[in-house]
Amino acid sequence: MQRHSSYPLGTIIRDRYIVEDVLGSGGFSVVYLVRDLTQITTAETSNEALFALKELSNQEQHERARLAFEADVLKRLQHDSLPRIYDIQEADSANPAFLVLEYIQGSNLETLRRRQIEQRFSVAEAMKLMAPIIDAMSYLHRQQPPVLHRDIKPANIMVQEEDQHTFLVDFGIAKEYDVDATTTAVRHCTPGYSAPEQYSNLGTDVRTDIYALGATFYCLLTGKLPADSLQRTTMLVSSQMDPIKTADQVVPGIPQHIARALERAMAIGYEQRFASVEDFWQAMQTPSAPPASVVATRPPFVLTVNGELANRSRKAKKSHALGPLVPRVLVFAMAVILLLPLSTSGNMYVLPDQTEAKGNIQHISPRPTAVVKPSSTPTEVPTVQLARAYQGTAYNFSQKSTMNIQLIDIKQKQQSFNGHFISKQGTGNFSGVIDRSNHLLFTIAQDSKQPFLFFEGAARADGNLVGNYCTQNESGQCLSNYGLWSLEPIAKP
Repeated sequence: MQRHSSYPLGTIIRDRYIVEDVLGSGGFSVVYLVRDLTQITTAETSNEALFALKELSNQEQHERARLAFEADVLKRLQHDSLPRIYDIQEADSANPAFLVLEYIQGSNLETLRRRQIEQRFSVAEAMKLMAPIIDAMSYLHRQQPPVLHRDIKPANIMVQEEDQHTFLVDFGIAKEYDVDATTTAVRHCTPGYSAPEQYSNLGTDVRTDIYALGATFYCLLTGKLPADSLQRTTMLVSSQMDPIKTADQVVPGIPQHIARALERAMAIGYEQRFASVEDFWQAMQTPSAPPASVVATRPPFVLTVNGELANRSRKAKKSHALGPLVPRVLVFAMAVILLLPLSTSGNMYVLPDQTEAKGNIQHISPRPTAVVKPSSTPTEVPTVQLARAYQGTAYNFSQKSTMNIQLIDIKQKQQSFNGHFISKQGTGNFSGVIDRSNHLLFTIAQDSKQPFLFFEGAARADGNLVGNYCTQNESGQCLSNYGLWSLEPIAKP
């Protein structure tokens, strides 16, 4: 059993749930408004019998495993901003698998945002709406092991009509963090909200969610979808410019401390981001908050914050000096850091404490904050030496097809390289970089009729190159056109 057709209104599912409406649908699931026939009283319109039934569009084994994990997360975790689960049904020969969840009567934040004047919220409104979500994320991250949501965005935040309380929904790609495992979710990336590491095979951690929280706030406050992290990384490598503007550049009335907090939360390198949701929330609330701790290795993912975050003051945490920027940074950021100066004016690659003051903060007397400038890290000649030419194949997941490709006329200068790309579908020049772990990152600009190709991979000990790729639209956002590639040398260095 792979795919299931939508249920018509009035359908009774498993002799219990009658379909009353379709609440939403996407590439992987359909959510119905259903009424539980076992709970109907004399008042048939009672909302107490209404639930949200989430059914998978794709009933493959791995998708059913994701659904089971989502059910397990919501069943064992209890929080006011997480929907409660009431029933889970496994797939059988006649019926697909589905979850029955608490029905939240209201709209999602993306819908509400679009209804606002200039399609954005005020700072006070955004902070009030997001406070319960921040608290829920803190709760998820301090589980043992921490639970990563990995798909935070306005469309996955429901606002209850009755009291404006917010709920974090859609745990379809959530995962428990395992420091020894790779936790990727490439197929489910949401352009604008997904962190760069979600496009690679390097894995995700709590700072992946912090990136998405920053991007969500950015959209709510500016009314603009942030530039996609893959686009940002590509442009940082190719032109040393970050296409995303700081929030107070888009909306001058946004306080500087909030713009700086969002800038840091959405840093390309995850080790430049806040180490915890608590640190991020503190920076959003406190104009002169000291910089949150950033360490050179992955921090312990056990949070020790007690009590609720929403609507209460917090003591300032002790600040720590910024550690080295390069070690353990994801492959994209490592390449960028190796090419760019540590302070690049006019883009969001600059660390928050290096950004000039913008915007006005009224009725607040900020305390002086020490500016910590990281020392530069000298570049090194990469171990891998590329051949002058390669040939091989690229497999496209969505089209289930393979094409022959070649990289020729390759010229390498330390960590940088360029050359010419050839395939049956198109040709073009490419340029890229190699980081200290021998990861490759390069972009191919094909002719005007073809989208950009973005490649990420590694050099193996036998000299072959392997990795994954995607196509980009004109905005540099990764499309749902992912694949794997493998090349072997046909000319020696």
